[in-house]
Amino acid sequence: MLSDALDTLRDLAGTDPAEASDHLRRLRERHPDVRFRLLCQREEYDGSRHYDLLIKRAGEGTVSLSWCPEQNLPWPLRGVHRASELLLLRIDGVGVTVADAVARLDFLWDEARLMDRIVTATLLQAELTESPVELTDDELQEAVDAFRRARGLLTVEQTRAWMDQRCLTDVDLAALVAGEAAAARVRERVTAGRVESYFAEHQAEFGAVLDDETRRRVERRIFDEWLAERRRAAKIEWFWGTTARTGAL
Repeated sequence: MLSDALDTLRDLAGTDPAEASDHLRRLRERHPDVRFRLLCQREEYDGSRHYDLLIKRAGEGTVSLSWCPEQNLPWPLRGVHRASELLLLRIDGVGVTVADAVARLDFLWDEARLMDRIVTATLLQAELTESPVELTDDELQEAVDAFRRARGLLTVEQTRAWMDQRCLTDVDLAALVAGEAAAARVRERVTAGRVESYFAEHQAEFGAVLDDETRRRVERRIFDEWLAERRRAAKIEWFWGTTARTGAL
């Protein structure tokens, strides 16, 4: 498996992320009992891409595998950044750094729900990175239609105005909806085959009948417990705010 993974990394040299995903999918198909996570780093210094593989087996820890072609950027220069990368925006020639913006948004530390949603979204993204969900064109279109209906965007004009207000392109909207649809698939994967047994064990908390509404409540409970377990096992580091306030949240 390690030899196969190393060959995959060699094949990735010089490829774009879309092609890299195809290589990773084939590697996963050959080794279904192993969880692979591909890390891609684009060097601002010369625009080159570098790939690493994180390889996990349940209960055995993580192996980090890396390979660098001889002609690529030397190791000591990796991670070099331009000063402009520290800017969040510039207005009439006046720049605002990320650090300044974060300092001005310090009040967000009082919004525990926001912090919780950020952590939840990141945990789901990590799960999707290791066990991706593939959507067909029809499934994606159905998800886009549902996304629009939920927000009252029933015409092309309403949808375009909503997108323009948020500076979203068609590609951005598709990516946003695909992310939500994939997250829903994760919830289905986590709760599959567990609803009936969970309901039987906690029937007094839900009532006597497993109807559609109760089934949704049970699924939410199972998924929330799965997320809580992932949080307990995760190493979460905040790079803004104080340690005391981070711990309290």
